[in-house]
Amino acid sequence: SAGSLLASCGADKLVALWDTGAHALGAGRGGPSAPAALLQGITAAVNDVAFTCDGAQVGHASVLIPSV
Repeated sequence: SAGSLLASCGADKLVALWDTGAHALGAGRGGPSAPAALLQGITAAVNDVAFTCDGAQVGHASVLIPSV
């Protein structure tokens, strides 16, 4: 349902989408459940993630450091 997704990001170059409306995260299993979706193919650590106002799209930001 609308408003039930949470996005996480990090140094692993992934954006994970979690369905907060499905079940309590990690309830009775000693840890978080698996994400509902993984956005892969990102080439750098992901520093920020946000949904559009209508929740239909998610965007991410990374900082690319050029090699010398």
